[in-house]
Amino acid sequence: MLFDIRYFWVVFTSRDQETTEGLRAIFERSKTASTSSIAIYEVFRLTLASEGLAVARVRTEMMRRGFKVIDVDSKIAGNGAEISTGSGCPWPMR
Repeated sequence: MLFDIRYFWVVFTSRDQETTEGLRAIFERSKTASTSSIAIYEVFRLTLASEGLAVARVRTEMMRRGFKVIDVDSKIAGNGAEISTGSGCPWPMR
């Protein structure tokens, strides 16, 4: 399962315990947990701006340890966008 920035941002910032527990349960049920290098960048950037360097480093290290990190190129980015929106991609990515 591929986890994107929205998943991480809610897990890291939500004050709603029920939501957070539900999302963590999804992670625990996943056979393979993956994320993209772009998601790590975005979590680092957003956390750095809102909570500082130390928290940004801890969060992204948790991501690196708990998930298989996929380096993203233009083909992967296009395919990911196609999958996440459930629509056809405007350019051939395969």
